[in-house]
Amino acid sequence: MNKKTIPAFLISFILAPLANAADLSSTVTFVSDYRYHGISLTAGDPAVQASIDASFDNGIYFGAWGSNVDFGDDANLEVDYYVGYSNELENGIGYNLTALYYTYPGYEAADIDYVEFSSGVSFKGFSVYYNYADDYVNTGESGQYLGLDFTHEIIH
Repeated sequence: MNKKTIPAFLISFILAPLANAADLSSTVTFVSDYRYHGISLTAGDPAVQASIDASFDNGIYFGAWGSNVDFGDDANLEVDYYVGYSNELENGIGYNLTALYYTYPGYEAADIDYVEFSSGVSFKGFSVYYNYADDYVNTGESGQYLGLDFTHEIIH
């Protein structure tokens, strides 16, 4: 066994029980413009986005998400990692707490990787959430975002 095989074997040995206990899911999305917090991150152009997620019965989840980006320079990829906890109370009120780490691999123009925290509450299709970054896009400034959403299934 070479040295590269041992870590891969150990990682798979550790993660195998987790994979059996977790619900795994993934998505692929095509959008006409990738907007985050109201700002286009693709200069108004389309984006291809994908995620892989693991969630557990105890409410803990983690995953990774990626998208192409266009900042008008050498930026072309965003990869986000997240871990969180969600639950729903008996009265139907749900809540969610998430820590996110935004990265831009290969971006040479600036180091804009940063951490953001999100909290939210939902009830009957409505959700309110608040995001906070102490060092938004690595500028030394904090960033805050408050959102309100409504979701309703049209086709059942």
